Amino acid sequence: MRSKLLDTFLHPVTTARFSQEFWGQEILHLSQQGASARQGLLPVKHVLQAVARASSSQRVLILGEEVGAAYDESVRAKSKPLTVAAINQALLEGNSLMVNLAEHHSQKIAALFTALQSFVQLPAVDCALFITPPSQQTLPRHTDDEHTFTLQIAGTKKWRFFRPADVTNDNARAARTVELKAGHALYVPRGISHEVSAGKELSISLGIGFRGLTGQAVLAEWFEATLRQMPEAVLQQEMPCAFLADASRKSSVSIIAELAQHFATVSEHAGPDTWDHAKGAMIASLRDPSQEVRIADAETWTLRSVLKRRANVEAFVSRESSTSVLSYSGGGRLVFPAELHPILEQICQTRGKLSISAIPHQGRKATLLALLRQLCRIGIIEFAG
Repeated sequence: MRSKLLDTFLHPVTTARFSQEFWGQEILHLSQQGASARQGLLPVKHVLQAVARASSSQRVLILGEEVGAAYDESVRAKSKPLTVAAINQALLEGNSLMVNLAEHHSQKIAALFTALQSFVQLPAVDCALFITPPSQQTLPRHTDDEHTFTLQIAGTKKWRFFRPADVTNDNARAARTVELKAGHALYVPRGISHEVSAGKELSISLGIGFRGLTGQAVLAEWFEATLRQMPEAVLQQEMPCAFLADASRKSSVSIIAELAQHFATVSEHAGPDTWDHAKGAMIASLRDPSQEVRIADAETWTLRSVLKRRANVEAFVSRESSTSVLSYSGGGRLVFPAELHPILEQICQTRGKLSISAIPHQGRKATLLALLRQLCRIGIIEFAG
């Protein structure tokens, strides 16, 4: 089911157009059209209440000069409890504030976060509120290794984007400048250098970042999955005698396709559909190595299907306010509605195989299958039969 929140956030751009024209390719500035509806998603009063709740939970970070462009997990670890007086003092001194894990302090932020994550189907890196004093810079020029969605809640912010060659050139002119006003939204693909500063008023914005998935990552995952699924006897099968001799005259796409066909032929453990998907994903990524690709849904799953909990991926679930938070290997984190907590808990505690029919779903078959497909995409579970 398509999310009304997502439609409101992206208006007037449809999700189909966004996926085809902007995702991983182009900056998208959503300005006046739909701005009033976007303002309704996160009213200023509601956001300030979330900041107040976060101030006592070690999730507020003062972005001073010592942070610089080296914003990473070690920087997040410097978050600390702050009183309202300390927050006001930091702003008066010209420092920006960042509220980490903002979705844990606001149901409205959690709802928008979940809508975007359900759409992109990628691990979240950040969900943070940024409060910047008038005419101050939030962070120096930097490049994020994640896709970023921003909603301007109050005040204005000017985003300046730079060419790759100008990342370290302080005198370089911006290749593009975008001014965000209250209710404006912005999508920035990963890898684009930028700097951000507030206008003449206090600026409040929400930033949500998602880790990218490159063709290289999918290729590595595909080979890892092959080794996990194939018996040793199959992997030790001789390749055709001319395979290497012909390799120098073939494209990478052809080699991948033939390798997939070879395994599909000699193994009874991988049906044609499995290898057609693998071949299709590899061909798509090899045609353009920088293209963002997604691991396809397991559309053929039914309530009679049997899954397997992958032993090499750690995962645990916890309750956070009105949500259920799933954390897994590699620093990934997904936020789900609280009613899905029992299902997530059962999957995390499972060791070995699990029949879908044994998972309580209270008649919500479509919701259960959608959740399981999402967990499959991030590698927590896989098809077992």
